[in-house]
Amino acid sequence: MLLAGAAALVFYSNLPLFLNDVLFPFYYWIYIFVFAVIPICHPRDLVRVFSRVPFLKWCMAYVLLSCTCALYSDNPVRELTIRFGATVSLLLFYRLFSLERSMSAARYIILVVAALSVVLNIYEYANPCTFSTVWGRAAGLYQNPTISGTALTLGMIISIGLLGEAWRPIFSMFIGLGVMLTVSRGPIFMWVFTNLMLIIGGVITFSRRSLMYLLLIVSVIGVIAFWRGDYVYAVLEDRQAVTSDARKRLEQLLFGANLDDESASGRFWAAEAAWRNVLKSPFMGNGLGSCKQWNWQYDISSHNQYLNHMSDHGLLGILILPTLLMSLVWGANGHAREIRAAFIVFMLVMGLVSHNVLEELYILLICAMVMAMTVKSWSEKSAQERKMAL
Repeated sequence: MLLAGAAALVFYSNLPLFLNDVLFPFYYWIYIFVFAVIPICHPRDLVRVFSRVPFLKWCMAYVLLSCTCALYSDNPVRELTIRFGATVSLLLFYRLFSLERSMSAARYIILVVAALSVVLNIYEYANPCTFSTVWGRAAGLYQNPTISGTALTLGMIISIGLLGEAWRPIFSMFIGLGVMLTVSRGPIFMWVFTNLMLIIGGVITFSRRSLMYLLLIVSVIGVIAFWRGDYVYAVLEDRQAVTSDARKRLEQLLFGANLDDESASGRFWAAEAAWRNVLKSPFMGNGLGSCKQWNWQYDISSHNQYLNHMSDHGLLGILILPTLLMSLVWGANGHAREIRAAFIVFMLVMGLVSHNVLEELYILLICAMVMAMTVKSWSEKSAQERKMAL
């Protein structure tokens, strides 16, 4: 339980990268984690679980596909290392969270870290570039605004069930505030879609008590904005917290203005170039890392996980991420079933705006937690059925 909580704290909060230049290189944390978890991994457990957990079969298929593709790749070593590392991380995280009481401890840690991350985003928005490298966009310990917004929403999905129903809408709005302060378009859209799925799934409900709390919070914010709004805006503008780039991004989100900023233009160019790469070899693909070996005009990859996979493996590469998600939630019951739609929608949409979905440790950690919740729900359903049979 202690190890699971420590892993959730370290890898969800992005501490390894944040302390990379202060303490020691981030990969040291990974080595420590691997050496700590391996003693509790027994081959017989892997064999026993493999037959009934689709996720483990996906991991094996992913590794075999990557190794096969490496045979006709120009320079596959770096990409193959990343994929091996991601697969091992997934398996070790899953093993850790499958232990009794580990999941509960890890989810509470995620809940606290997500709330503290919002507080850090609020502080950073008033004190620009405390952590972030971009003026006018908060990031907290994640340093990258997009990663911050993504991690907050994922943390909300996995931990919101720990709260009472009356507090869930408030927690969702609080996380939404942290996401909005990143002024990152992709995470904001994903937060909106995720909340719709949580509402449809019955995870977020609006009782009279929750509506009363929300009304009270909105009233307090409204009074502050009415009496001191001009002063607050002037202070933020004086500290360069309100930049032209941030205003342009908000206008695009709220009013559908033209996406003519450099970031959006670069992403559209990169996606178009990636698609041309797919068409060069639509059936076999171009080999591992084919989208990461270009001499990019904008120094970015495709920002699309599906395009990257199709460029590497051909058109069938589009199935890699969806099949992973299905393997994580297959047969989920209880709360795992309730958050299933929100998690899948979030990850599928994220694949459209990021090419690092299967590389970021905080994402892999949440994926492993979802798988552990699913497997636990199987056991709970079986126990309930046996109890009813008696």
